[in-house]
Amino acid sequence: MDSGGYTYAKIDRGGEQVWAAGPETKLAVGAQLGALDGTVMTDFRSNTLNRTFDRILFVSRWPVTGASPAPTPTTPSPTTPAPITPAEKIAPATGGKTIAQVFDGKAALTGKSVVVRGKVTKFNAGILGRNWIHLQDGTGTDGTNDLTFTTAPTAAAVAVGDVIVVRGTVAIDKDFGGGYSYPVIVEDAAITK
Repeated sequence: MDSGGYTYAKIDRGGEQVWAAGPETKLAVGAQLGALDGTVMTDFRSNTLNRTFDRILFVSRWPVTGASPAPTPTTPSPTTPAPITPAEKIAPATGGKTIAQVFDGKAALTGKSVVVRGKVTKFNAGILGRNWIHLQDGTGTDGTNDLTFTTAPTAAAVAVGDVIVVRGTVAIDKDFGGGYSYPVIVEDAAITK
């Protein structure tokens, strides 16, 4: 099943049926997978599927080894959303910072609140108990031009292309497992469209 930028697959592991979720990828029934590394979540609620999984493994990739062609990702991975062009540069919010300024000042900003205005390049709801928003504002370079924000799973959804203002707390070197590792992230964010 594909939903919210992820592929959910029921996998037979030696007679045991387990659910896994990873980057949206074309998987055929009967595909053989190699070792799956990731983070196991229990009682995980997927809002986009309107379903709760007793136990699910979140993986950063689908290691297809046979019985179907290699996977073809249809969306960017959790750490590489589609970039906006420099021509789409978005002015910072009043009293706010650009994405490049947050990356450049990460050491001094850790644990502090920041306000950022940007364009949504990716949104995933209800993953690891939070919503994930990727913003770009036309500043920074590869690796410092995309900033991830997390919100409560009950926060309003946003759509790719929305220009929003977000306020949250800066954290550095966060590793949530399953491919979700960030040198800079803004947590517990509140959104204003």
